Amino acid sequence: MKQATLSRVPLTTIHESARDIAVTGCRALLDRIAEPTLPARTILLSPRLVVRESCGACLSHKTK
Repeated sequence: MKQATLSRVPLTTIHESARDIAVTGCRALLDRIAEPTLPARTILLSPRLVVRESCGACLSHKTK
């Protein structure tokens, strides 16, 4: 998220890949079209943590 880098203290965020979300959604849709009786399911994707200064994790790097 580019907006997270614009504040005085850059915000720690998570990155969720729009591509991965789209590909996974399309595959689920195609599976449902091929087999309409498939039960509902939950699909979990793993986001990536983007550590910035707001969480305090970078403080040790600045004091060295």
